[in-house]
Amino acid sequence: FNGLFNYLQKNIEGNIEDQLKITSSSTRSGSPRNVILYNNKSSFFQSYNNPNSWLCFDLQNRYVIPNYYSIRSHSYGKNCVHPKAWVIEGSLDGSNWDIINEHKNCSYLNGSSLVHSFPIRNENNKKFRYIRIRQTSTNWCGDNDLTIGWFELFGKII
Repeated sequence: FNGLFNYLQKNIEGNIEDQLKITSSSTRSGSPRNVILYNNKSSFFQSYNNPNSWLCFDLQNRYVIPNYYSIRSHSYGKNCVHPKAWVIEGSLDGSNWDIINEHKNCSYLNGSSLVHSFPIRNENNKKFRYIRIRQTSTNWCGDNDLTIGWFELFGKII
């Protein structure tokens, strides 16, 4: 689980927010920053119950050529607020987005604190400054809030 965000937290001088800005479509509970705190299993992020809720990671002055990502679900039980359908999108400018991974009716995260890694199809080794996870349908309890315990990105930093 030593991905890009873990690397930045351990190897940069100063504040992580100077290197990685994490924003969201809305914030109902927890901070968007909570999703990079792997060792804190009680932390999480939850958006408001709005369609197409998202979390965005801005690498500021860096780029990534992504090849995998991992998600840990919240500690709630099965058929609760866990992600069910989403896309991972990459962008150079924060306005134009490429879908680099998509899941529909995915049950890998439907349970308490489940972790799963997903490959990213990036055949052309395209680089991105921004990576966004956007919920594309309701979660396992039928709501639109995006709830994640942890998110990590893997790939090459440039």
